[in-house]
Order: sequence, then structure tokens, then C-alpha cells
Amino acid sequence: MFMLGEDINSCFTDLQLIFLDDFEKYPQDVQHSLINMRFQLGFGGFRKFKKMIFAFQCNDLREAAAQMRDSLWYTQTPKRAERLAKIIEGFA
Repeated sequence: MFMLGEDINSCFTDLQLIFLDDFEKYPQDVQHSLINMRFQLGFGGFRKFKKMIFAFQCNDLREAAAQMRDSLWYTQTPKRAERLAKIIEGFA
């Protein structure tokens, strides 16, 4: 459990760097969804979602969810990816 907590903290810190001050402004469910995605994809994999990250920076959560769906990740883990995309989209 300790190692899992450390991994989650690492994801949180990384997302703060990616989204700068905006990350902590997102609703908690959005933060948790991004942490989940970052945990699964890893450091480099998450950063490949440049259009999704840009959509977040533009506060366009519908587009962010669309970019999540338009990915290999989505085809590889469709249930998880769709669940996370719906959470993001719900705050649009």
C-alpha cells in the first residue's frame, strides 16, 4: 500500500507540472480521472496526449474527452477509457 501511495503521489506531482496551477482547480473527479490515466500510461505515455492536454489548457473538456477516445489507449482499454472520458465530459 505504501508503494501504491507513492506511485499515486508521483502521478499527482507530475500532473501538477503538466497542467501547472490549473490541475488543482479541476474538480476532484477530473483530477482522479487524470491520475488514473497517468498511472496507467506512465510518464511518457501520458505526455503523448498533446491534443488532450491542450484541450484541458483551453478549458475545453468535451474536446479533451474526444481526444481520449481518439487514441490507441482507448481501443486497448475501452471500458476504463470510456469511463474516464465520461467523467471528464460530465464537467464540460
